[in-house]
Amino acid sequence: MDDPSRYCTFRLGEAVYALDVQGIQEVLRGCEWSAVPLAPPSVLGLMNLRGQIVTVVDLAVQLGLGARERSALAGAPSVQIVLSCARPPVCLAVDEVGDVVELSAASLLAPPATLDERARARVRGLHWSDRGLITLLETSALLEDFLEPTIR
Repeated sequence: MDDPSRYCTFRLGEAVYALDVQGIQEVLRGCEWSAVPLAPPSVLGLMNLRGQIVTVVDLAVQLGLGARERSALAGAPSVQIVLSCARPPVCLAVDEVGDVVELSAASLLAPPATLDERARARVRGLHWSDRGLITLLETSALLEDFLEPTIR
């Protein structure tokens, strides 16, 4: 029997995405971050999370959707999802956090072949719900650019 997993849904633009709740440390609302000169396009900046410096990532860039207007982001109330599976933690800037939903692996559809290659590597699967399409993201693939390499 396929046990359902729990996913935190969120909105980025008009699309709805989801991440496995086991990889989420917390959701922050209205937190400020400082821009980092010469940072890659996917890095919005750094924030202080209870004494720990955390990278704030523009998830739109990570998914190949293009960068959002930085001046608009700087003044707008923001929502960040802090991922606990990264050390140090990483925050993903999103537009709005939604519900936690339970989905089984059997209900997932494979990403379409027409999806951009960079985005496809970050998509675990798709789920149709009564509210529309939910794109489930692979947390580890989102973070591969930000995790420190393992010393062997």
